[in-house]
Amino acid sequence: MIKKNFLMLLFFSTLFIGCLPNPTNFDGKFSPKEVADKNLNWAIEAADRGYFEEARGYLEFIKKEYPYELEIQEKVQIVYGDILMIQENYIDAIEVYQTFVKRYPESIFISEAHFKTAECYYLEIPSDFFILPPPYERDKDSILQARDALMFFIGNFPQSTQIEKAKKMHKQVIDFLAEFEYYVGNFYYKQEKFQGAAWRFETLISLYPNSSFEEDALLKIVLSYSNLNSIEKVNHFGKIYLSRFLTSPNTESVKKAMKL
Repeated sequence: MIKKNFLMLLFFSTLFIGCLPNPTNFDGKFSPKEVADKNLNWAIEAADRGYFEEARGYLEFIKKEYPYELEIQEKVQIVYGDILMIQENYIDAIEVYQTFVKRYPESIFISEAHFKTAECYYLEIPSDFFILPPPYERDKDSILQARDALMFFIGNFPQSTQIEKAKKMHKQVIDFLAEFEYYVGNFYYKQEKFQGAAWRFETLISLYPNSSFEEDALLKIVLSYSNLNSIEKVNHFGKIYLSRFLTSPNTESVKKAMKL
């Protein structure tokens, strides 16, 4: 009997490759958990292949027929969000994941919901963010939301299998934000508004340490204060620069400003 049931499951799985089977309870031949889990896998496969209505059909079937399979019911809610995410409907997907977090705070899928919330915020960042108009004129709300969600995930789920991916996204988000500040500071610097430039670059290195723009920001802080004849500031930031970027070709400019 076990072998026969296994062959039936294998048949339906193979059938899926050519067409989409209807949601089924296998005529009661399997446990409710097995049936719900199989229909859930079909929903995920259908969504991955772009059959979104069919995927939702499997999920609705599971919700209706297997309400007491609680773990699978929780996963169903995650997959609803996944479908929206695949469709690039990130705002609605975020709402689904955030609702899940509120409703199932002790779920085994809680880290997944938090990660996917963060990932949706990250994907919501416009791909042309740094093309037009100039970065200092743009709304950076989506980037700030991505930063906060990724920081929360990294801080609260360090053992997650998605932690390295989250850290990589977070680093890119920090570079986005640092570049935003850099463009503003550079705008002031080119206009020879050195105090405004220095303040902006100081904000950059304070809020976004280790960004890709840190070295140039520190250099321009030193040069800005040099133009303002603020020797104390020149020496302070010059020492920071030399302690971190001693091998840079710009060290001579910094030493000259410090009169070393």
